[in-house]
Amino acid sequence: MTEVFIPRFDVNDDEVTITDICVEEEGYVKKGDVIFKAESTKMTKDIQAPEDGYIHICCERFDKKQVGEKIAELFESQESYLSCDIKCSNNASLKEPGSEEAQETNITLKARKMAEELGIDIQEIVREKGKQIIKTADIKAYAEKKDCTPKSGSNILVPGAINVYDRERVIIIGAGRLSEQVIDILLDDKDKTIVGLVDSYKKEYPSYSFPLMGCTVHDFPDVIDRKLYDTVIIALGGDKKSMVFRRELYELYKEKGISFTNAVGDNVNIRRAVGIGENNIIMHNCFIGTGSQIGSNNIISYGTCIGHHCVIGSHNLFAPGFTTPGSIKVGNGCIIMTGVKMVNYVTIGDNVILPVGYNVMQDIPDGQNLLN
Repeated sequence: MTEVFIPRFDVNDDEVTITDICVEEEGYVKKGDVIFKAESTKMTKDIQAPEDGYIHICCERFDKKQVGEKIAELFESQESYLSCDIKCSNNASLKEPGSEEAQETNITLKARKMAEELGIDIQEIVREKGKQIIKTADIKAYAEKKDCTPKSGSNILVPGAINVYDRERVIIIGAGRLSEQVIDILLDDKDKTIVGLVDSYKKEYPSYSFPLMGCTVHDFPDVIDRKLYDTVIIALGGDKKSMVFRRELYELYKEKGISFTNAVGDNVNIRRAVGIGENNIIMHNCFIGTGSQIGSNNIISYGTCIGHHCVIGSHNLFAPGFTTPGSIKVGNGCIIMTGVKMVNYVTIGDNVILPVGYNVMQDIPDGQNLLN
């Protein structure tokens, strides 16, 4: 067996990030083949196979690894690959139907894990393949044939099943409390699956099992391969400063060609002829009346009621319980505190801040901060 370690990229960096895994687990590689791509703070580098062999991968994409840390093992033959702790830990002794003799099953750890996440009985595949080695390709083929669905929270890729191939793959930008609310919404959305989160400061995300992607929010558009995801949603905002940052980030991502999605609670009541932009977070128990038009990059908190034929701009924060009747207008970049109410046919301009419980009885011009 030959071990593969993280090389030193430069004298200043002791840690690198695995940005791409270029080979399949249990695949055969040749000496000099690029098996990983990794980056330090100053450069990106290919990591090549030092010898020929069957590869066992000891890391995940976007893992942070120390210089000298092992990331793979290479074996001269499939037999040696399977004999070195890669096969099933209990040796998977299974019995054929009607037989008292146990049949030893060779299955890779990755294939076994995939079978568990898909709820597949390995014995059923053994009946089809006999004593052959069971690999991830066998699990995927069986799952596609049987239309198996991954367990909740799984990102297993199986064509044909109702999973990430059929769902919109979403990356959440920000890993604070708002991200937990967004996750809570998206987990109920059968058309979306969460790929991971991006945060400039957090190193771990204990609230859920989704991975942090290993880059800053500013670097994200240029660092993360766009084949990994379809859309993003920005889970930042909650006060004036963070809403300004949210807007700047949204506009940066637009310039970079990033696509956005909306996070809409499953019990939000959206009536007919409503138009909604992108990158909106609309929390549970909201109402949006007939013919209303909502812009982009808004946070609409739970319990908000927007009446019929209203026009709402972009980059706004609506705290819980904001209530409007019909035919009102709200501009861009406003912060509307909890319990604010409006009367018909009035307009709130751009960059307006309204305090808790304020009653809007007439038009409010741009830039008014009524907290002062």
